[in-house]
Amino acid sequence: MAHIAKYKAPSVGHMLAHYRRDRSSLERDNIDPERIKNDLVVGHYTNKDGKLVVGRVEPREGEPNWGTVESRIERVNEAQKAAGKRATRKDAVVMADVVVTLPDNVRRGDEDRFFRLTYWYLSKKFGIDNMMGGYVHKDEVLKDGTPARISDAQGAAKATEP
Repeated sequence: MAHIAKYKAPSVGHMLAHYRRDRSSLERDNIDPERIKNDLVVGHYTNKDGKLVVGRVEPREGEPNWGTVESRIERVNEAQKAAGKRATRKDAVVMADVVVTLPDNVRRGDEDRFFRLTYWYLSKKFGIDNMMGGYVHKDEVLKDGTPARISDAQGAAKATEP
């Protein structure tokens, strides 16, 4: 149901392009460009009452990008320096990718709620400041063109944690 992969800086750009569905990622044969409109992005934000909430957010063009990861590394380095510790190594893992596949027992119609709750759980586990977003790719297909899952959704929460 879940898989975690870690990435060093040289691999981050390719993964970010995949999350954003840049033109280069559309060349993959397991992505149906006609189904991209069904994808969604889950994120956290502060509502009008000042409460932190997790929900569907509008994807911002060009984000996430290397600047997103780099600014998080800078904040981590500042905290490390203040604590008298060393900065993030140049060859360190700078991003983790948690791929969560929708379980078969999730009722049809509850997919978005499942991924919002998963994002919330992961933000508690890794820290909300480490979350870049949850990218639910409903456009991924098998070799024969059928949806990758009968329930039609896969998602990934991306965290940076140098």
